Amino acid sequence: MADERTLVLCKPDAVARGLVGEVVGRLERKGFRLVAMELRTLDEATAKQHYGEHEGKPFFGDLVSFITSGPLVALCVEGPDAVSAVRTLMGPTNPIAAPPGSIRASMSLTPGSLGSSTTTWKPSIPPIARTRFTSPFGTVAGASTSIFAPAGLT
Repeated sequence: MADERTLVLCKPDAVARGLVGEVVGRLERKGFRLVAMELRTLDEATAKQHYGEHEGKPFFGDLVSFITSGPLVALCVEGPDAVSAVRTLMGPTNPIAAPPGSIRASMSLTPGSLGSSTTTWKPSIPPIARTRFTSPFGTVAGASTSIFAPAGLT
């Protein structure tokens, strides 16, 4: 298996509840290498771009409102088959349906308790994961532009 890099977001509820260290620790114990990490509050335009595939869906506004409601931590992690492995470790979006031991089953609130609160965001499929993953950290992640990074970081 080739090493991949992917984006993991610890959403505002994870930051507010002090769970970022636990999420990072779980990723590192799984064997992922932490390539970059940034604490940031997303503006509405960035959030809409990040969730662009959901535009027009009934929950789009709630996604944007929630992800911009406070600071989040964006992580770039690297490891073998990272996209698939991170998806498995995170578990499905609904924490009630998530398997025991997954991050969402262990740490997420009930669905809808904080807008679209699921504690973490995971990549959906490798092409989307690569696109989104290249955005937060510019050249650290192998991209020349960044929707998250401040000027001069890319």
